[in-house]
Amino acid sequence: MTPVEFLEQKLAGMLETLIRRDGFRAPFFGVAVSANGSLLGIRYDAAQGLLGLSFTTLTEHVEQNAFHIPVTFVFVEPRSGKLTAFRIEAGDSEPREVRYVQ
Repeated sequence: MTPVEFLEQKLAGMLETLIRRDGFRAPFFGVAVSANGSLLGIRYDAAQGLLGLSFTTLTEHVEQNAFHIPVTFVFVEPRSGKLTAFRIEAGDSEPREVRYVQ
């Protein structure tokens, strides 16, 4: 499995968690930021198919043609104010949820 395939697979699992466990409903937004400064911003909208989502890339900046580990993913549902974050570190087989104290 390539690094991109690994991240895509883990992202699918994160989205499933957001929808099934956290009750996220489209539209919502996600941002991925890697250790080398690469960044991806996405809007998720309701659609037919897997997980009922389509996506639009809003912004993308890739350093050195790669996303370096660790990568932090933050998802926000603006209507409800829900926020969930995950982080993938070297050696992780699954993303770990990140808890923020406000």
